[in-house]
Amino acid sequence: MEELEERFGANLRLLDREQHGVRIEEDEVGNFLVGHRFTLVAKVLMEKVVPKEGFVGVFSRSWKGSSEVSIKEVAEKRFLVCFANQLGMARVLDMEPWTFCDAQVLLVEVHDMMCGRLNSLQESFGYNCTGSLL
Repeated sequence: MEELEERFGANLRLLDREQHGVRIEEDEVGNFLVGHRFTLVAKVLMEKVVPKEGFVGVFSRSWKGSSEVSIKEVAEKRFLVCFANQLGMARVLDMEPWTFCDAQVLLVEVHDMMCGRLNSLQESFGYNCTGSLL
């Protein structure tokens, strides 16, 4: 991750509103992660608004492979990506870096879903992401 930050993030700076964090509540995510162990969070490093339908459409087709993938916007420029199996998720991670509309797409694997919570995203994405998910 550090190498990726050095290559693509050397000139990037958080806006004031991004430094305060984003809180994703249970009602925003619902039951989206129930039963999904193979999950990524995608963050699009773009100044303008990310067209939700465009992102979901492009990456649903690109990342589907031989198994299903489900993508849901959970915050501005942030998407949860759930794969049916480890192989599908590993394939997407192995094919990095990804871009959307000439903007870098950062991917982080969600490891810490203990007690139905996302715990490890603040360090990777620079924002708080908490809330009961299950």
